[in-house]
Order: sequence, then structure tokens, then C-alpha cells
Amino acid sequence: MTTSSLLKDLGAALQGADLQPADCQWLYGRMRTGTSACWMSRVAPDALLKQVQAHLKPVGVTSGWSNDYGVWGAFYALNGQPGRTFGVTIKPIPGELEFEGVKAVQGYESFVTLTVNESATSK
Repeated sequence: MTTSSLLKDLGAALQGADLQPADCQWLYGRMRTGTSACWMSRVAPDALLKQVQAHLKPVGVTSGWSNDYGVWGAFYALNGQPGRTFGVTIKPIPGELEFEGVKAVQGYESFVTLTVNESATSK
């Protein structure tokens, strides 16, 4: 499975969560182009976490989520393919310096990033 197809499959798994696709490049630059997908949500991070967990449960396994200064994060291994891994973060938008003045995120509460571990997939 290629990184691109894995990102597409994981994005499909998240359908039904209160997420709006977002461009990762303005936040992360070209560094993550092709390995990450991003979304925004009008749902606060703590509530959105429950939705994301529920949608990813059929796809992968995690040892748990952690919260570091308001940012939720977890690492997952794909079900049936433990060598294929990805990470997910859910960041609050209001009050975060990296989102200050960014018109694209105005009115949104959370920013979700899903990043596929390149070394664990074929390109």
C-alpha cells in the first residue's frame, strides 16, 4: 500500500466525523506534502477526540491518546499490518499562535493532522 493510498483510506475512515478538509502546506510547508492530511472542525478538541477515536478504531490500534498543553496526540498501527503506522494530532485553534491571523481557520475550533510514517509504507 502506498503512502498516498493509505492517506486516502484513513481519510475515508474519518468520514462522518465533523471534519472539513484543510490544506496542510500553509502550516507545515512542503516537509509533509504527500505524507499528511489535515482537517478543521467546529467541534472543540476534547469532544472531537471521541469522534476521531471511534472512526479510527476499526482501522488501527493505539496504546492511547495523550494531551500535552491542550494538543491531543496518538500513534496507531494498522490492524493486520502492525509495521504500518500513522500519527494523529488534534490541536485547538483559538488562542494558538500558529493560527493567529490565519483567515482559513477563522470560526473553527480544532485542527487535525494525520501523518503516515513513510518508513513503514512503500512509496
